[in-house]
Amino acid sequence: MYTGCGQDTHCGNITVNCTGAITSAFTNAGTTVRTYTYTGTTTALDSVIWNFGDGHTATGTTAAHTYSTSGTYTVCATAYTGCGSNTACDTVEIDCAPTSSFSHSGTSTADFTYTGTTISMDSVVWNYGDGHRGTGLTSSHTYSLSGTYSVCATVYTACGSNTSCDTITINCTPASSFTYSGTDPVTFTYTGTTPGLDSIVWHFGDGNSGTGTTITHTYTAAGTYSVCATAYGLCGNNTSCSLITLDCLPTASFTTTGTITRDFTYTGTTAGVDSVVWNFGDASSATGTSATHTYTAVGTYTVCVTAYSPCGENKSCTTITISCITAPVANFNESGSNPYTFGYIGTIAGYDSLIWTFGDGSSFSGAGTAFSVRHAYTATGTYVVCVTVVTSCGIDSACKDIVVHTVSVPSISIANIQVYPNPAGDELNVTRVLQNTNYRLLTATGVAVLEGILHSGNNTIITKSIVPGVYVLELTGLNGERNMVRIVKE
Repeated sequence: MYTGCGQDTHCGNITVNCTGAITSAFTNAGTTVRTYTYTGTTTALDSVIWNFGDGHTATGTTAAHTYSTSGTYTVCATAYTGCGSNTACDTVEIDCAPTSSFSHSGTSTADFTYTGTTISMDSVVWNYGDGHRGTGLTSSHTYSLSGTYSVCATVYTACGSNTSCDTITINCTPASSFTYSGTDPVTFTYTGTTPGLDSIVWHFGDGNSGTGTTITHTYTAAGTYSVCATAYGLCGNNTSCSLITLDCLPTASFTTTGTITRDFTYTGTTAGVDSVVWNFGDASSATGTSATHTYTAVGTYTVCVTAYSPCGENKSCTTITISCITAPVANFNESGSNPYTFGYIGTIAGYDSLIWTFGDGSSFSGAGTAFSVRHAYTATGTYVVCVTVVTSCGIDSACKDIVVHTVSVPSISIANIQVYPNPAGDELNVTRVLQNTNYRLLTATGVAVLEGILHSGNNTIITKSIVPGVYVLELTGLNGERNMVRIVKE
């Protein structure tokens, strides 16, 4: 018991009951940020005061403290009660320096990713090794030259900083390559490096140049050229070359149709062709991919077309025959009595065929042997004889009356004879023959391809061996009477 009294002082009695000594103790956990927990006397505890050893303090049964510098610190906890106080201390080791590391990828443009300490991190500063710097957890940098660079990443925290470095090799020179197609003009396509590409410059080997990833060029002469493509990038330039051989001369050709007036159509090369010139073989000419020309005289003409291009010229020629320039005129004369001989004296230029009709139901057609034909009538009377000429310029007929006064040698009546089938295949049937009759199967030019004797009744002529075409079946009786039948062999 304690008694304290004095002048003008009221006095009283205070009882202090301290049952034991105060004990201070604590635990700690963590790294840079440490957490302290008081574990000492708690009975009649007034307060706990912490001293973290770096000039900082705190109160409470638990406390957390962040150290800004690595080192060894004496941490103390003082417990206060009504009976007094007690202090407990402990030594802690703080290692709060950050750890720096990073990864990288890319070529001329390198991408960097920080992979080190991030707790309490303030910033990351990059040094790319070429005098340039950057910041951030990720960073990208484009190098302007190929080479080997020491790249460093420095991490800053409240506790300090740390730097890590790595060596990277940059090969950012572009690789140049290209393809080409075509002849006149030639198309060039760049196929090399494109990242960081500034431009492509072409040299075509003939003193001309151009720019662009795709370009066309027209050569003015055939030959072998060294073509080069130079790729320019941020990091440098590179050139690739290739030899190309060009045969860029045009190919000339044409078709023609018509008779006196001919139509000509150019069918040759058109790519790069400047002009097409025609020469019609009669001192006349024209230009253009199509032309029309009228000939004024019969004859054979050499027609040429010439195609001109920057790379050269090419000519194509062909021979055409103009067989007529006017419409055909048919005419004939006759001689003899019976039989009569008819001679054709009309148009012969460009004729295709002559067709004779004798007015008695019989006829004859052909080419070479049709210029002069012989016909015997079997009865007196007046007959209209006609000849028709067929040419590429048209058709014309001429007719005359023939008066037959006497009948000396009868002709074979084709009314009695049947010839079938017509057109014929491998066999030709000749029926209703009244007497033995000589036959010849003649070509249009009068050449006999088959001959023999037909007997009375029905006969078969084997035509399997002759080629398809138009023929004349000449029938001659025992007394010289004659007639002809036009036969088509399929």
